[in-house]
Amino acid sequence: IWDTDMEVGKQRIWQQAATALRRSRVVTGAFFGFAPAKGDRIQWDLTTLALRKALLTTARAQMRIFEIGTGPYALLPLFLESRRICTIHACDINEAYVRSAQATVRERGSSVRVFQSDIFSEVRDTYDVIFSNTLYIPRPVGNKHRFDTVHERESDWCGGDTGYEFIERLLAEAPAHLSPHGSLLIGFNSMYLDRDAVLMRARAAGFTHRTTTRPVLNPARVVHLEYTGKEEIPDKQPSVSPYNEVTP
Repeated sequence: IWDTDMEVGKQRIWQQAATALRRSRVVTGAFFGFAPAKGDRIQWDLTTLALRKALLTTARAQMRIFEIGTGPYALLPLFLESRRICTIHACDINEAYVRSAQATVRERGSSVRVFQSDIFSEVRDTYDVIFSNTLYIPRPVGNKHRFDTVHERESDWCGGDTGYEFIERLLAEAPAHLSPHGSLLIGFNSMYLDRDAVLMRARAAGFTHRTTTRPVLNPARVVHLEYTGKEEIPDKQPSVSPYNEVTP
């Protein structure tokens, strides 16, 4: 984990280099088949690449698909639309990102619908696949490594004090918006969060783990989940001891 395994100075050098790479239109075009016409915001990260791989094995024609946290360019919805005939919606809590993503969609002549929402706050539909490059960086780690110098807002990166809070909320709210046998794809970086801890929370929320996408030479992970319902724990009947019986 960055906070314990790397010195702060080295982390910041890596952070600057990675930021420049992730803003490159040439690199973005190589990965996603297109690049935004304008804009200098960060366009993708390692978890975006892991989700790209996961979606190609999960999304099928005619599915209804929804992305939470699409960012300023709606990269994954537009990438997926070019390879699958699907209905694709996407949201972001950041109003500026929504406007930017909507402009990118218009430039591409795409049918992807982008709107502002705080996870599911403005969502009324159900979907066959819901996916998210979640907020997973613990606040203390992000503050220590000055993520505020790379990102415009804390809502771009912060997963709460432990890093799991956003995922916990996603797990709690997703079942109401998944179609029967629908899939929830949760993307995160294993350098910050532990996969088993994510799966533990998923099981507690009523999800069954189907598989995990593990790209080569990439610490990002995507867990594929299906909502099967929380197990009901039967009420425990009080046992009657024969020693408490009253003999007439």
